[in-house]
Amino acid sequence: MTPPFRISDIAQPDTTTQFISDVQLSTFHDHNDLNRDLMQRFMFTRGTGGHSDRKGTADLLKVLHQRVTPIGAKEDNRFVFMATYGHGKSHFGLALANYFGAPANSAALSAVQEKLDHALPADQAQVFREYRADKAPFMVLILRGDRPGSLRDAFFQALDQALVQNNQTKDLKPPFWFDKADDILERLGSNPKDTDTVNKYLSAHNLDLYGLRQLIKERRSEAFNLAVGAITEVHHVPPNLGGQTALNDAVRWIVTELCGPGKPFGGLLILFDEFSRFVQDYTQNNPIGAPLQELLSGVGDQSAKGKALFVGLSQPQ
Repeated sequence: MTPPFRISDIAQPDTTTQFISDVQLSTFHDHNDLNRDLMQRFMFTRGTGGHSDRKGTADLLKVLHQRVTPIGAKEDNRFVFMATYGHGKSHFGLALANYFGAPANSAALSAVQEKLDHALPADQAQVFREYRADKAPFMVLILRGDRPGSLRDAFFQALDQALVQNNQTKDLKPPFWFDKADDILERLGSNPKDTDTVNKYLSAHNLDLYGLRQLIKERRSEAFNLAVGAITEVHHVPPNLGGQTALNDAVRWIVTELCGPGKPFGGLLILFDEFSRFVQDYTQNNPIGAPLQELLSGVGDQSAKGKALFVGLSQPQ
């Protein structure tokens, strides 16, 4: 009689895995050691668990991977992944950030690849290794739906942070209105008479020249009209700042100018944590225009297909 199989005969445990709550996606940019440690403790899952409407995290990564390869480049590249509170959405989001966005020789990417080796058949895991071996890191933009402020502001703040992380782009000035306006205001600040004129104009808004430049550095949308008004007060003609930048135009610039062979980034990954909270509070937090529609339109544009991914991480409502 053949002795019964034990679990250890057919499965190899991953003893480094640990469930960790309250993972922050910002760890990817802000805390290298913690980021690496969290990747060593992550575990990919496979299958549906008996529920046809569910997918394991390794299966979700496969879908995303296909959308940035020729086999799926024409398909929709915008996703919302849902799980109840405490089921590791943000930990998975951090794993996505590292798989697509960590440098090829980094310990964090190696940890993710080792986790895929453990979860997938060898031939499938090798596909993921080969993809990153030939691909520059993606630009990773991290957004949060539970933070006050507008999506437009948060997007440009995230863009600035991502550019600084890459040695090839850390000194790059995107062709948006912020730097044009700040350059003009800096010149006005060197002239005491112009400074007085600007400060007098801004005093009606409880601001001065320094405060306005600080708003611009923080990529705050409300600074645009204030900057135009202050500069016009001095020169008596409106400056040609090009207007506020729509998020679809910003995405198009990123994927066209910065992503692809021979460019600083292999693609663009936008991770939107607490996305359901954002949608719930959308009208209150984003009174200017329709930035969410602009963002999704930009990611879904033909120029971004095969290069960009939008992933909202959400709780069921």
